[in-house]
Amino acid sequence: ADVKFSVEPVTFGTQLLLFTPGNPSYSLTRPAGDWEDENFSCVPTTPWLSMSDGKVSMNPTGGEGGIVDNVGDTYEVQSAALCQVSGKLTVGGSSSVIGTAFVAVKPKLLDALEYPGDTLRSTVTESI
Repeated sequence: ADVKFSVEPVTFGTQLLLFTPGNPSYSLTRPAGDWEDENFSCVPTTPWLSMSDGKVSMNPTGGEGGIVDNVGDTYEVQSAALCQVSGKLTVGGSSSVIGTAFVAVKPKLLDALEYPGDTLRSTVTESI
């Protein structure tokens, strides 16, 4: 049986990038060669993201924006966007425009997760 693999010429290693204070950036993996004319865009606009030299980073002073979950539940104000990056890669005199797409998510981190004491239950082998 034949086995075929599909390989992305450029990638962040995953198509879902989760931006948190502990993980504020991702680097683009691309083939060796000259990389120029880098183009980065997101829909909707994400002022909290920026890209430079193959690295997309969370901008803490960039404000909010993107697709926002505003249901009013515990997880309110999760920001996300559909993004793409492309550029011209030149290897051995041959140039081509390559790129990749990803989903960027910036969650609102909870300070604490609290439950009223009367809502907790225990089953056998669990301790509270």
